[in-house]
Amino acid sequence: MFGFDAKNKLILDTKFICPACTLILRDPIQLTYCGHRQCQSC
Repeated sequence: MFGFDAKNKLILDTKFICPACTLILRDPIQLTYCGHRQCQSC
C-alpha cells in the first residue's frame, strides 16, 4: 500500500486519488504522455 488512506475519501476530488492503489496520492507524479497522476511508488 503506497498512498494515504482516508476516512472521507468520497468528498475528495478524484484528481487527488491514485488510480493504481485507489488511495490519496503520496509523492504524486504526472505522466507526460497522458497527463494522469499517480503515486511515485505505483
